[in-house]
Amino acid sequence: MRPDGVGRRATIALALAGAAIGSCARVPRPCAAPPSSATPTAARRDSCLAPPWTIDPQRPVSGVAGWSAAPCNEDRSAGSAYFIHDGPRKLTHGELIAVQRTLVAFVGGAASTGIGGCCSAAVAAKTQVACLKVWIGLCSISTTDLVRAVDGALREQELGAGHIGVDVGIGGRVGPRCEPNDPACGPLDDREPAGPGVASQPGCAAERSPIDGRVSMGACAHDGECVIDSCESRCAPWNAESGGMRTCDDREHAEKEHAYCGCVSGRCAWFRPARR
Repeated sequence: MRPDGVGRRATIALALAGAAIGSCARVPRPCAAPPSSATPTAARRDSCLAPPWTIDPQRPVSGVAGWSAAPCNEDRSAGSAYFIHDGPRKLTHGELIAVQRTLVAFVGGAASTGIGGCCSAAVAAKTQVACLKVWIGLCSISTTDLVRAVDGALREQELGAGHIGVDVGIGGRVGPRCEPNDPACGPLDDREPAGPGVASQPGCAAERSPIDGRVSMGACAHDGECVIDSCESRCAPWNAESGGMRTCDDREHAEKEHAYCGCVSGRCAWFRPARR
């Protein structure tokens, strides 16, 4: 049955009302923040993936007598490595815990520690040794200093004949996630935190409204210097991330609110683009 004139007019009115509501409520995606001349760009940390912070994967040495060194990765890339003190006696669990406590006192809040197999299942099967596992951030502690700390703990507790390993995992970024001259180097969308950022586009929102109650983190010169941390809660500078393991109970970001992470007035912050 065909609708009469009244029905047609009602249908058209509803469609126009819906379009108007959608247009008024639409929030355009934000533009990339223009690079700031007032805030200097943070220095890159590429050197932190080279000795003394890491081993040379092509010529691995521990720097400590009695300890061997090897890269964790089969491709021998810089970064994570393991070190073995090849003593004749296997340490008991209690002795491993005692050495770990000394290591924890040495690294403080700069790292997280544990006990397990070295690196991967393949490396653990090959080495057959209990490893003190240490997760550190770039440029925080050199691998040689870590091995020296464990070696000192063995001597202090008269465990110089112990067979033990140290597995060092290094985390953190060496630079911003993108450069300001990259057209896609915009803020991060909390619904797609792993994405490269929101590309600038015609008609995008220029103004940014920081979200009340969200903590603004360190300084930034452009959006590429801001990242969403592993808990997807903080919008922080790329070089402020810790290499240690962090609990995700202190969530600062309410998922029900759509937000962006970017550079707002020289600080990394959660924000919403201005409505039109």
